[in-house]
Amino acid sequence: MREFVSRCRHPGKIQWIHTDYAAWRELNEWTRAVTKNDAALYRRFDAIVCLNRTLREKFLAVYPQFADKTLAVPNPVFRGEIRERAKAPLTVPVDERVCNLITIGRLEREKRYDRLLDIAAELKKCGFAFRWYFAGSGRCSRYPAAARRARSRPVRDADRIYGKPVSPARAVQCARALFGV
Repeated sequence: MREFVSRCRHPGKIQWIHTDYAAWRELNEWTRAVTKNDAALYRRFDAIVCLNRTLREKFLAVYPQFADKTLAVPNPVFRGEIRERAKAPLTVPVDERVCNLITIGRLEREKRYDRLLDIAAELKKCGFAFRWYFAGSGRCSRYPAAARRARSRPVRDADRIYGKPVSPARAVQCARALFGV
């Protein structure tokens, strides 16, 4: 998609950088291959936006020539609102006798939450007692194919998949671990 957008003849093309680009591009053979021509690709964008100053600095360590069009725009974090939400009652049951895990994010197929089900199956096989909560919105929360997959695997009864109704701010307080994807 980046390649396609970079070649469009429209003004205002923006590339968003959500990761430590310098580390990610060296992660494995595939990332090295897909980033091989990024200098030419980024030249065709009007702006490059990184999610914070640190990510911008790391990106510019690789491509200093784009300093004039690269900026940091952090995701807004409304701390007061998050603290208020954390006071809300939980909308799902939490079993205090087991280890509660939570993953928060946009529940979309490309995020590959199904990989976490493989991890959950391994944990259950090892006898680890847990409940794993998934909180977020997205197509997978409305059509929980992952939930159907979980019921058909040895993780049934070990995890629960909840969509948007779970307040992540409140659920995190009850969780022993937070997993990002």
